[in-house]
Amino acid sequence: MGATDIAFPEREKILENIVTAMRAGVHAAVLRAVPKKYAGARQELLSIARARIRNTREGKLPEGFLFTEEDYRFATHQSVAAWRAQRLAGRHVLDCACGIGMQSIAFAATCKRVIANDLDARKVAYAKENAKTAARMAGDSAVLANIEFHTGDGYALAQKTKVDTVFCDPERAASEETRDASRTSPNVLALAAACPNLAVELPPQVRDMPIAGEREYLSLDGKLSRLTVYTGALAEDAASAVLLPSGHRIAGKPSSFSSMGKRQDARTHLCEVDPAVVRAGLISVAVAAAGSHAGIARAEIDKRTLLWSDAPLPAPVFTTYKVVASTDRDGLSAALRKAGAGSVLIRYAIAPGDYWKERKTLEAGLDGDKVIVIFCSEGKYHLCSAS
Repeated sequence: MGATDIAFPEREKILENIVTAMRAGVHAAVLRAVPKKYAGARQELLSIARARIRNTREGKLPEGFLFTEEDYRFATHQSVAAWRAQRLAGRHVLDCACGIGMQSIAFAATCKRVIANDLDARKVAYAKENAKTAARMAGDSAVLANIEFHTGDGYALAQKTKVDTVFCDPERAASEETRDASRTSPNVLALAAACPNLAVELPPQVRDMPIAGEREYLSLDGKLSRLTVYTGALAEDAASAVLLPSGHRIAGKPSSFSSMGKRQDARTHLCEVDPAVVRAGLISVAVAAAGSHAGIARAEIDKRTLLWSDAPLPAPVFTTYKVVASTDRDGLSAALRKAGAGSVLIRYAIAPGDYWKERKTLEAGLDGDKVIVIFCSEGKYHLCSAS
């Protein structure tokens, strides 16, 4: 007995009751929400309910989809899925490790045909239910009709299935200390050798790229999210960075960046570079695309990549702060008061448990109305306001 063995209307009512009881904090009511005849699915249903509560806060997946807490951790964000579906629109795609179906369902809306496969039968069952939910939400059965589901070995299916594109977001051990593409299921190195047009997701922290192709780094709300490598005819550039949810894309040849312009010592602005652009090695391309004539120099501050500049650089690639003061620790309180600070945001390295204590200390006695962002480099505190 599993969650997908319960008819949709009854399952949703049970999950609604569990979520309500969990939010009320009534443990006995949580247990009572699962009928005795479904006792075998109790832990699964409770996990789905907890994951839905989290998803309500974060908006990662569509409301009403089926996913456990573990599924939620590894599932593709709907904004990422929509971007990839747009990029591979019009193709015949095999998703050989579809999981709960988020990416396959997105492909179904843009591609000619989608084959969704996973080795885990439970995940395929969830993917089928999620496709039905997507069709109900869209009021269009075409999404469901455009997906063919399989359960089995993704590599074997890729070898014998006639499609023009293979996509793979492989399973990885959650406990891996170092990311290694050779320890994935299906093995992405074998897939790359067998499939001429492959789009494969790899951890964005991978340093030694095991597969030749375009490296597309995705950021979501300013945080590094995904790396997709496109091979064969799918590759459009050497590297690219896509900023979601805006969809802003920068592409080109990766290179190092240190400075440009005549006034490289100017320090009137600090510009934080989107992490996807940094990881793709496209800072030079981004600066050139900005068309700025400012003097710019690279700065590494507490593992953040920022640029010193004598003028603002454009969003969304750059988040620009105007430097209002630079001081040592002893002069920090006086500088904050002089800047009219009422509150601060700390952007320098500090233990998570000490953040609020440090912030409370810095904000003591402030009576201004400005939010000041503080960076620290080599003992100097740089007080900034949004430019």
